[in-house]
Amino acid sequence: MIEPNDGEYFIQSVESFAQRVGVSAETVRTWIKDNRIPTIKMGKRRLIDIRKLKAKLDNDD
Repeated sequence: MIEPNDGEYFIQSVESFAQRVGVSAETVRTWIKDNRIPTIKMGKRRLIDIRKLKAKLDNDD
């Protein structure tokens, strides 16, 4: 994961994000498939883009 100066991660693995929000990794994968949360692809892995997710949530208000 890439960590900025304030200690918050820019990206998180599916498993780490699932644990952080209290759902299963399979639920997070479903959200990704449904384009409900933004991701980036690094090699074969999909990682949750925390900054884009926060921006999306801020704009949905």
